[in-house]
Amino acid sequence: MEAEAILNLAPGAEVVLDAKGKIVQWNPNNIEGHPAQPSATQISAEITRLTGLILLQGAKQNGEAYLLNGEDYRVPFMKDDADGVMQVKAAFDLGLTDTVIHFTNGTKMPITATEFRDFVVWFVTKRNSFFMV
Repeated sequence: MEAEAILNLAPGAEVVLDAKGKIVQWNPNNIEGHPAQPSATQISAEITRLTGLILLQGAKQNGEAYLLNGEDYRVPFMKDDADGVMQVKAAFDLGLTDTVIHFTNGTKMPITATEFRDFVVWFVTKRNSFFMV
């Protein structure tokens, strides 16, 4: 079954779209006996918003390339990845000099304590961009 998106265009009204953006269900809001009809502009704006959210989630899960010692590592930004980075920070704070970070997408990135500071600034900046309003 293809993914569906529910567009909330007016209080109590919703449009259900399939993965290709085709309307598969319309539940109008009945205000004073008149169903609310979304305009093409409203539907287009909501599709754009949902597309952005889908792309953002993909970037968060799949990650971005981080160049370290001449090699690109695909680093995702999921909660478990952030938790792992915090654990590595704690290990470096306790005196560990190098380790391998295992990310949720399968990437394994060897890193030293001296390389970690630049990496964590990049990681936190990228991850925080998902929460900007």
